[in-house]
Amino acid sequence: MAQTAEMNDLVRELKARRTAQGQGKVDLAKWISDLEALIAQIESWLQPLSSEGLLEVKPGKLKVYEDEHGEYEAPTVSMTFPGSGRYVSVEPRGLEIVGAVLAPGISVSGMRGRVDMASASGEKIVIFRDPASKWVFVGDLPGRTGTQHAVDEDTFALALKWLLP
Repeated sequence: MAQTAEMNDLVRELKARRTAQGQGKVDLAKWISDLEALIAQIESWLQPLSSEGLLEVKPGKLKVYEDEHGEYEAPTVSMTFPGSGRYVSVEPRGLEIVGAVLAPGISVSGMRGRVDMASASGEKIVIFRDPASKWVFVGDLPGRTGTQHAVDEDTFALALKWLLP
């Protein structure tokens, strides 16, 4: 029996949704993989400081909920500084965050995926993933011009120093 035009439209729409859901699962898996790589890189940068007892590195997991992906676990890392009560955490906020206005004159768009690097005092530096899956600090960093900076060992050290009161 032949299908009606409406039924054909419904079939096309359901197939498109199934394809989009499949792509969403691929995107989420890539996001989590990129997060794991970022956290592992941060841990490797901090290893010498940890070995000297200057800080403690604590990897963890955070439950994140996004309408598009439901609830999932994402990797995190926190740094505590013995005897000071200070800490800095690196926590994902979500894959589907594609931009933000961070301060007057500082906004970001065209990126997908946000991670916050925050201190006990509430100061925060935002890290976004650019379209090429590279991590970028967005906002001012001491001693650097511009508002977007590739995340590397030097910019991470600058960010960490800035977040420590």
